[in-house]
Formats: sequence, C-alpha cells, structure tokens
Amino acid sequence: MAIIKELDCVARALTPPERQALDLLARPQAPPDVTIGVTGRRGAWRFVYRQASAPGGEEPCAVADVIVVPQGGVIRLDVTSEDIIHALTIPELKVAVDGVPGRIATTMLDTSRPGAFKGGATKISGAAYREMTFELRVVPAERYAAWVQATLRRAGCGR
Repeated sequence: MAIIKELDCVARALTPPERQALDLLARPQAPPDVTIGVTGRRGAWRFVYRQASAPGGEEPCAVADVIVVPQGGVIRLDVTSEDIIHALTIPELKVAVDGVPGRIATTMLDTSRPGAFKGGATKISGAAYREMTFELRVVPAERYAAWVQATLRRAGCGR
C-alpha cells in the first residue's frame, strides 16, 4: 500500500510533458521495418542494413554515404563506434545520438515526410570529422524496394 501511495505522489509531481514521455515509453513498440547498424570511425560512417533475405535469417549489407528508407516505415538506427565517440546528427529530423565504442545507442527515425536530409558528425573527433557527412533519403515504398534490389545485387548481398 505504501508503494502505491509513493507512486501516486511521483505521478502527481510530473509535469504534463513528463507524463507524455512516460506514456510514450509505456506503449508497445512496433518492430522495426528496417534496422540499420551505424558505425562511426575516424573520417567515415558505415551503414549496415539487416536484410531478412538470406536462407538462415538476416544478411548484413553495408553501404556508405547514403541511407535510403521507406516513407512511413518504422526505422531503427543502432549506433556505435570503432574508435572514439562520434556524434551522429540529422538536424532536420531532430536526431542526435552518440556512437560510443563498446556500446549501442538505439534511436528511431521519423519517416513521415519524404525528402533528402543531410546528416553528419557534430563533435570534433579528429581531423576528418567534417568529412563524416551522409544523406538520408525517405522515399515511397516502391522506390525503396527498387533501391534495395539494386543495392543488394550491386553489393553482392544476395537476392
């Protein structure tokens, strides 16, 4: 009974935005349509799509410089680093996440509007951090499917 009273007091002390954030966290999350592993290393980002196309399950497919995702899809980025802390940002989508060696930081992308969005590194992480730029393209599902087919074939990732 005492615990319930304490929880009730905590809930009353929360501001409306804090309650909203807790409600969002409590909702069941849809499984991602696309999961992209993002690894920072001095001077570059590496993007690895996990494709469920291999006979045994997921088959990774690495690309560079451009991330393409389907509009309206649930997209998860798993961000890490090979060497030092790198800050991945996509300002127009309000994405900012640190890639830390030995850890994986997960963030979800808002893919509600189509377009090309610039991304990059914002923390000084060596002489080449300004070169750590990329483009995120949110495209209709048909264009995404065509891109996946062409990219996987070109990269030798199956299908």
